[in-house]
Amino acid sequence: VGSRVAFLRDAKYFYRKRSDGTSALDTAWTKPSGYDEVLRYGCLQTLKAYDDILGYVPRFVQTSVIYYHIWQIHRIINNDNALSFLTKEQQNNYLSLLKKIFVYIDENAIHSFGLANAWFYHKAGMLHLYKELAPDADKQIFYVEKYDARNIEALFYYFAPANSIASFKIDGKEIIPSERKILSHTFLNQTFIYEYRYWVPLDRDGLFSLEVDGKPVQLGFGGAHYSQVKDIKQRFDTILKYPNTADVWLIMDRDVQADDNAEHFYRYVKENHPEVECYFGLRKNSPDWVRLEQEGFNLLDFGSYRFERILKSCSKIISSHADNYIVDYFKDQSLIGKDFVFLPHGVFQNDWHKWMNSKIHNMSLFITTTNEEHRSIAGDYNHYKYGNKVVKQLGFPRHDALLKNNSFGNKTILVMPTWRKYLIGPHDPETGLWQKNTSFMDSFYAQCWKRLLVSLELKNLVEHYGYQVIFAPHKYVEAYLSEFELPNYIQIWKAGDNTSIQELFQNADLMVTDYSSVAFEMAYLNKLVIYYQFDYDEFYAHHAGRGYFDYSQHGFGPVVMNQEDLLKQLEIVLKGKAKPFTPYKERIEHTFSNRDQNNC
Repeated sequence: VGSRVAFLRDAKYFYRKRSDGTSALDTAWTKPSGYDEVLRYGCLQTLKAYDDILGYVPRFVQTSVIYYHIWQIHRIINNDNALSFLTKEQQNNYLSLLKKIFVYIDENAIHSFGLANAWFYHKAGMLHLYKELAPDADKQIFYVEKYDARNIEALFYYFAPANSIASFKIDGKEIIPSERKILSHTFLNQTFIYEYRYWVPLDRDGLFSLEVDGKPVQLGFGGAHYSQVKDIKQRFDTILKYPNTADVWLIMDRDVQADDNAEHFYRYVKENHPEVECYFGLRKNSPDWVRLEQEGFNLLDFGSYRFERILKSCSKIISSHADNYIVDYFKDQSLIGKDFVFLPHGVFQNDWHKWMNSKIHNMSLFITTTNEEHRSIAGDYNHYKYGNKVVKQLGFPRHDALLKNNSFGNKTILVMPTWRKYLIGPHDPETGLWQKNTSFMDSFYAQCWKRLLVSLELKNLVEHYGYQVIFAPHKYVEAYLSEFELPNYIQIWKAGDNTSIQELFQNADLMVTDYSSVAFEMAYLNKLVIYYQFDYDEFYAHHAGRGYFDYSQHGFGPVVMNQEDLLKQLEIVLKGKAKPFTPYKERIEHTFSNRDQNNC
């Protein structure tokens, strides 16, 4: 009685969360009620009540509803697996509720919303998906993301509905973009908003102006607006900490392991272009160091003073890995002025857009192999920021030697599963190695592979047909090998052994894997693969996003979900002497546009 309520315009709110991840803030997003009852009886009912009583919905109520939903957007956008715990019907009901809710949310409330890391991208998406509107012309923003000093052009982008058109002028004269790329940002398979990306030549200074759908817009970068070409260039010059002072190439695979595309490319450069000054980065304690040193590689001990000195001055960083310990070695984005050439460790069959898009400032050249892979990355209406300027279908350097020494009839089964990132242990920055996960052997992943490899049925099958089995675990699994308690007849291959990984592919007649892109190595060699996918839903919920590649429709061999079916398919394949058969034979033949020795 007699109490008063005050609403503050500005306030600081401090979240409290448990460190073990059991707080409501952490767990609410995996509860179905958050996508139904909370919206239905909390948000929608509240909005209706205000509208019925007042004839309008106060701004603070609209803001509160948007605030609740923006956290869902962050988790769901471009992530088809985000709500895998909901049925399709529940997902459809969720979308229907959101559209009913946004009837009560006005455009100005969306435009003015600035909480929870929301920016123009999220506002344009909410307007488009829920209200079928484009951003107001006076609020539209064009962004500049990257500058290519060699070709004197910059990368610009903006967000708008379908069929949007942009134009560029310098001192009133139209400039023709060298490339346009369209991304489709999705929310539960619905188009959230389109992103239009243009590479635009800036080969002369002057007043730079832009239009979207015939209306002038502002150019934003780093919280400021720009209108002069020279100011755009100078802005990028200020963030280049280590300019390219020498035409030197730094080439490397992993810091702890070679024997991948970078090693093969280095060898090609030294043999065919000795005029190029290049170095190969590798930790001195790597099993590959002595081998490459004896071959005459110009080695740099990864992490050493000399390595860092050359890294700062080099013009190119060429690697089969794009991890931050390579592209952002100094942890301050100071290497973005270098030409980073990415020779991927494997074919991109799954959707890795989130990871790869984070490298956009570094990437100068991104190599692909197959037609489908190239289209899935460089084409329009996917989630990747890269277009044909950066992405080139040139093939893997390692495939030159792979094809050259291919052989058949060795009666060898190669078992090579991929990793699960959610099973990784703690990382040791001193050694660059990952420590053991004490619960690894209790995981479904470890149990399934162990059960297969120790099974009497597998032993009897391979002995009957006269085959040998080589188990080649992922690098992160090697630490657990003793706990697999494998029978003596199974040979174990580890990275750094005298036999290279390429020799494994060349000498094997058949591969058993799960989702690994190494299956493409076998297909390149016209060899069959069996996919053992016992954890399909878990893998795509927690490890990777589904890409263009459907194993059942595009795979290079049978797909099985349990050990019993795997052994049945294995016997069928062994009876046929492990030779590819229809429809897998045709898929293998059509996957690679070129099978030659000219990938370097």
